Amino acid sequence: MLHHFPADGSQWVAGISGGALRFDGLDDVVEVDGLAALTPGSPRTITAWIKLAEKPIASQTILVWGEPAPAPNWRLEVDPFRRLRFSCGLGYAIASRVVGDTEWHHLAVGVDPLVPGTSRVSDVRLCVDARLQTVYEMKEQDITACSAASLRIGGPDDPALSQPFQGVIDDVCLYDASLSPAHVRQIYYATVPLPAGR
Repeated sequence: MLHHFPADGSQWVAGISGGALRFDGLDDVVEVDGLAALTPGSPRTITAWIKLAEKPIASQTILVWGEPAPAPNWRLEVDPFRRLRFSCGLGYAIASRVVGDTEWHHLAVGVDPLVPGTSRVSDVRLCVDARLQTVYEMKEQDITACSAASLRIGGPDDPALSQPFQGVIDDVCLYDASLSPAHVRQIYYATVPLPAGR
């Protein structure tokens, strides 16, 4: 469900593939309820296309998956240094590549537990534009399940942690599997043509 968007439909803009939603950075948010709860230690992946309206000076929320804070939900953000940040509770992992540069970027965040049934932040794989990222900074923590799984796109569940998203978000997808880098690359090039000679 869309909340706080203009009544005239002007939030629908050209996306990376068809239409996309433009978020005003103030209070626009999409809420999706009724998703299956997150199972502890299970593999999963989130993908999305994003394009910021301007270079951020504070964290901007891409999405929150799970119960509101202080529950250890999944949070994807563009951090103040314009990098992709995954957080769960107090744990986090930050990709090395900049995504907050006002260009389109494809993001993929997957969890592939090293120990079946137990997932930790160190099990997270971050991909930007179909390239597996070096983790720039990380704080370890168990990634626990959420008893209720709602998805909030573009707005934080706790404004003290992050600001609303200002820019365009397109093609958010959730998978109940840990997609391999090759699979992420396939998804990316289904939208962006493969460069010549590759």
